[in-house]
Amino acid sequence: MHRRTRSPKQRAGVAHGANISFGKWLGDLDDTLLRAPFLRSGLYVPVMADCGSSNFALNASVGTTMSEAKTTETSIEPAEFLASVEPDRKREEAMVLDQLFRKVTGASPRMWGPSIIGYGSYETTYASGRQVRWMRSGFSPRKAKHSLYLMGGYCDELAGKRRDELLKKLGKHSTGKSCLYINKLADVDMAVLEQMIASDWEAMQRKYPE
Repeated sequence: MHRRTRSPKQRAGVAHGANISFGKWLGDLDDTLLRAPFLRSGLYVPVMADCGSSNFALNASVGTTMSEAKTTETSIEPAEFLASVEPDRKREEAMVLDQLFRKVTGASPRMWGPSIIGYGSYETTYASGRQVRWMRSGFSPRKAKHSLYLMGGYCDELAGKRRDELLKKLGKHSTGKSCLYINKLADVDMAVLEQMIASDWEAMQRKYPE
């Protein structure tokens, strides 16, 4: 029996079961991004198709542990960092995640430390009274897995319930303290991931109005 052979691109563009395909989702995302005003300014270049650090600062007021915030916003250009990510698949997927976060948040990316791309920012206060500035949402294309920093799901009961519902539909993943780990984007339903980032962003906006 003759077996139809799919190209590597086709294989990479198939998500779990009946989930939206990665390839179709990416095409739709590119169309949306190219219409966005802040992208027409030249900030966006379409791609062709462990939470990480001990320095990771979390919001102490939502019941998580906040270490001394050594990870701060830097002057590194996100585009330069993304271009340096290895291997090729990880770099291409990191660019896709950048597009997704831009679309959902409407914020331009900024680097936090050497390898975290953040969107938006807020200020919170330690129990000691020390103020810390941190990103509202973001991700890091780490060597083993992509780490997505989705802290909004811990802001209130409504956000937590929504997070848990979406995780059941997401696909293959693991979680840590305020982090979502994904090995490769073809493992997850991209439409659900988009909803998770949107829900997280809304929760952070409720918690820390701009």
